[in-house]
Amino acid sequence: MNLISKISLIVLILVLIYGGLYIHALSQIGIPELKLNSLEDVNLEGFKVSGDIIIPNNGFVPIRIGKIKYNITLDFNGEKLSEGELDGDWILPKKQKEYFFSNKILWSPSASLMLDLFKLGSTTATIDGFVYVSKLKIPFSQQIDLEEYMGQFTEEFIENIMNQVGETANNIVENIVDFFN
Repeated sequence: MNLISKISLIVLILVLIYGGLYIHALSQIGIPELKLNSLEDVNLEGFKVSGDIIIPNNGFVPIRIGKIKYNITLDFNGEKLSEGELDGDWILPKKQKEYFFSNKILWSPSASLMLDLFKLGSTTATIDGFVYVSKLKIPFSQQIDLEEYMGQFTEEFIENIMNQVGETANNIVENIVDFFN
């Protein structure tokens, strides 16, 4: 066996070993974890939800995450509130990577949606999706409860109505005073 054949054989063995380790790493990807950081900026238009999708690489070689796609849906009627897609990148062996997401959720159609949520008493939504790695689709899912934030929405909605009523009453009084002056 000449030198070129020996080098070719060694390279082939190394490629096969790396390929085996990469396949093993793909089988060792942990189930993605969703960490909700905040539901904030609650107002009459909606609110902002943000968090991290955490993906562990329990393998011995780096793995390449292609993309992460997710949806946020209401549990009681399956209505999609928002969706997103994040670009992936490499995750080093025995490490995990956090992918930040942030979405504005609109209340529209606010009146009927809010009434349905209050009437049915079902205030949960689900964030679910897939992590794309090579030809694999790894699912993740987590429920979030919107009750506290619906309360904030209701308070702001009532305050806004009261302000509008107050302004209207003030305008009426001013017009009456102007009329008699």
